[in-house]
Amino acid sequence: MLTVWLDHLGVFHFRQGKALRSLYFLLGGFLVVGSACGSESTANISSGEDVSSLGDTVSVEEDAVPTDDTVPLSPDVQEPPSTVKLVEWPACSDGQTPIVMVHGSFASGDTWVSFARRFMANGYCPASLITFDYNSTFGPAGATEDLDAVIDDLLVRTGQTQVDLIGHSLGGAIGYDYLADASRAAKIRRYVHVGASKQDAPADADTPMLNLASTNDTIVAGNDGITGAENVILTVEDHYAVATSAAAFTAVYSFLTGSAPETTDWSLENGAIVAGKALTFAENQPLAGGTVAVWEVDSTTAERLKSEPDMVLELEADGAFGPLEIDPAATYEWVVRAASPEALAVHYFREPLTGPNPFLYLRSVPTADSLVGSLLASIPLSDSSGFFVLFSESRAIVSGDDSLTMNGLELATDTHASRENCTIAIFIYDENENGQTEATPVELFAALPFFSALDYFAPVSPPETVVYQLNERSLAVRTVPGEDGAVIAVFD
Repeated sequence: MLTVWLDHLGVFHFRQGKALRSLYFLLGGFLVVGSACGSESTANISSGEDVSSLGDTVSVEEDAVPTDDTVPLSPDVQEPPSTVKLVEWPACSDGQTPIVMVHGSFASGDTWVSFARRFMANGYCPASLITFDYNSTFGPAGATEDLDAVIDDLLVRTGQTQVDLIGHSLGGAIGYDYLADASRAAKIRRYVHVGASKQDAPADADTPMLNLASTNDTIVAGNDGITGAENVILTVEDHYAVATSAAAFTAVYSFLTGSAPETTDWSLENGAIVAGKALTFAENQPLAGGTVAVWEVDSTTAERLKSEPDMVLELEADGAFGPLEIDPAATYEWVVRAASPEALAVHYFREPLTGPNPFLYLRSVPTADSLVGSLLASIPLSDSSGFFVLFSESRAIVSGDDSLTMNGLELATDTHASRENCTIAIFIYDENENGQTEATPVELFAALPFFSALDYFAPVSPPETVVYQLNERSLAVRTVPGEDGAVIAVFD
């Protein structure tokens, strides 16, 4: 396992090796989509099925509304009805082998949202699609054992004898380690190695394997094929898109089922339903006892439409919430809070729903005694300016290919979104603490792939609307004082 992990880590192009502190904070501190690496491991199982079937429940606390999240409206304003309700996934039986998907380092199970939507559009049930979450901040210690426990539990619940396994980036190293043991390998019908390092041979001689890579992957480069495996080498996909694109899905689906998918699109035919988890950034610890408040907001201004949330969910042991049915035409703000009253709130704004989402993940900040939490002091959090993160969930933002603006300021520049950097997240805050926008890069992020940061002053009193424009798509968010919470805009 160590050799495979080091091989994988060796293809990362960390520039200079500046501040290990910055590497730990930035890669550990946020994310949403997978790459490589991991540490002491705590596993969680996430699927589209009703969470009660996993032995944990999510309760709706009608009175558990944080006082600082209420918005008084004029007495003569009639509030619209709630557009959020608890539901169950439609009854489903697919007869398919369950799929267990393993994300990369500094990531979580929502790496696999695009694949999950396409699998469901081709007849898979949500309960057949499982993500494996683990502490991915530095090295994969313990992940294999936790993955084995998740697979054993899944086999018991489904009555199946085998599962299909998919690993992206560092998830591929975990896949190889899992299959190195014959008793574990016997539980895997087929294995898919996605955007992961080149190896000399398949993970297990008796387990059919697909090696899926891309010549446009600037992060894990050099995988031009693994002798003895079925190889599909894409040419357009970056390190993230190799785990999200239609072409990647077609290769994976065809390998697992023996036939091409009927569609690579998704729709809301079976309902606008979402479910997911609230975990800590990168360490993926469930927010037991925390809350998720869901607010419908104006799509143009991001202002809340009601004085209280449409729903507040109190999270149980595994951090799961839902399934929820929402209005697919509406825009929502998702506010996640850990149980600790000192915890920083995180405000998520997402595009309107285009298809069911069984892996909607929300991140909170780890506790101060953790690696990521202890490093939050590296970013100044102000009561006069906002702290923002722009996240692209399915592919990198590339200068020259994309235009990304924040209130008209172009962010997709060579400085902040070079092709080599594979930028999926841009951190935006008043780094200079001078009340001015200088748009200069933040040195803390300069040595790292995937991420960039710039100096930007966004007044928060009174609250203002910030509009992002990514090519032809736009998404509005509202300012919040940085010391009160982070504001994350997510483009699918």
